Amino acid sequence: MTSALERLEAVRDNDAWDALMRDREARRELLGLLSSELGTGPLDLPRDGSALVGLGEHEVVKAMSAVDAELLAVERTCLTHLHGKLPIDVPELVDAGVWRGLPYVRMRRLQGERLADVEVAAADLPDLGRQLGEALAALHATDAPADLPRVEWDTWRTERLGSLLERQRARSCPEGLLDGLLDVLGSIDTDAGRQGWLHTEVMPEHLFARRTHAGWRLSGLIDFEPSWMAPVHYEYASVGLFFARGRPGVLRAVLDGAGEDVAPERLFAMACLHRYANLRWYHEVLGGPPDPRTAAERWFADLSDAPGA
Repeated sequence: MTSALERLEAVRDNDAWDALMRDREARRELLGLLSSELGTGPLDLPRDGSALVGLGEHEVVKAMSAVDAELLAVERTCLTHLHGKLPIDVPELVDAGVWRGLPYVRMRRLQGERLADVEVAAADLPDLGRQLGEALAALHATDAPADLPRVEWDTWRTERLGSLLERQRARSCPEGLLDGLLDVLGSIDTDAGRQGWLHTEVMPEHLFARRTHAGWRLSGLIDFEPSWMAPVHYEYASVGLFFARGRPGVLRAVLDGAGEDVAPERLFAMACLHRYANLRWYHEVLGGPPDPRTAAERWFADLSDAPGA
């Protein structure tokens, strides 16, 4: 039987890496080797993930495929420059290097619980949203180091629009959502506007919170490898899709906390232009008719004046 280490040595592309990461026993074997050779002490294995992650009592080790070395370099930059700078915690970088060809970072483990792992009452979500907006406003206003990636927005927008239908068909997007989509996007303001330092994938899996006598308090943010300088409304599109998910009052509270005002149509456009855009998934999670003319009102209903929003 081929060992996990032999499989790791044979990885040449993202597909092979992803297949290895889907094998929990292979990840467990690799994590045991990594913890032994780095001297980290025992590391627990998360349920899933696209990276090799080990959770220690006081630290976290994260290793990624050599194919994604640039992404991990971005995370290292973010941990170095953001720790202690935001209203919520960002992990402190302990060490970074290469283990058996895999770039890795070691960081202090955040206190609190992942939002994805706890039940938060609907009535408490707007307050968490306001706290998130305040934290994101601080992130967006932070001076970014020279080695943080920067988007040349006009070029990015042109390229994304040019390949949008092909990419979304490859993700099995309903044809109804694609019918007339480019015309709809052509009628929406997609200029860059104000730009800032973005996380780009703010979701419950990447947020930490603590339960206090006054309710839930947002405490931390992790996973900065897709971070870059880009239009700030690009950030709030993903917040609406992944964090608010159409729940009443949540996205509005985020934007209020951030001091932002943006139309749902612009957020819809930014969602379509997102690096990891998956319109089929958005439609499955947020529902509504598969029609690009109504998707903005449905997916970002919190900001819409449409009946029933």
